[in-house]
Amino acid sequence: MSPHSILAKESRLAGVTGVGMAFVGGYVDVIGFVLLFGLFVAHATGNIVMLGVGLAGDAGGLATKLLALPVFIGAVAGAYALIRWRDNRGQPCEVLVLALQAVLLLVFMLLTVRALPAASPNAPPVMLAGLVGVAAMAVQNVGARVVFGPPVSQIHPHRIAEVFRRRAVCRHDPQPPEKGPHPVVDLVAEPLADADVILK
Repeated sequence: MSPHSILAKESRLAGVTGVGMAFVGGYVDVIGFVLLFGLFVAHATGNIVMLGVGLAGDAGGLATKLLALPVFIGAVAGAYALIRWRDNRGQPCEVLVLALQAVLLLVFMLLTVRALPAASPNAPPVMLAGLVGVAAMAVQNVGARVVFGPPVSQIHPHRIAEVFRRRAVCRHDPQPPEKGPHPVVDLVAEPLADADVILK
């Protein structure tokens, strides 16, 4: 097989992987929002916006939305550390990332089925199900950026992931990261734009 054919095959595979991840991210986000009292499972900064909306009015589910961001950050850090550990040993990470995400999504599905119907968004089973879903989407986000390389399959969480990924890279790599807008700028600006749309 010629190098051109190999490159074309890899490009098609990357495209299919990106589309598949985008579908999973959107599907899981809708499930979380509809069944888990407005929780954005795959849209971490969206929970920041809804947290502010909840504080201004309906306070239901604030605890889960408040915990979603640190859970997302922790899962990003853990997944990225695992990928670097395997990569430093020359071990492939594609199957690992997909298997880990599949296990977390399976647990998310089982916990969601078990938690519903629920009378309160603050019920522990509902909170646990939602946070496991957040962790699954964090693993997908890191995999999409670091392992597979297609465009990120969720809208905003990649800004958060990029902040912590860059910090981890800077600690291990003496070369400074590429110049460009700092992701913290987008991390702050995008939720404000979302809030403006919601409040209108």
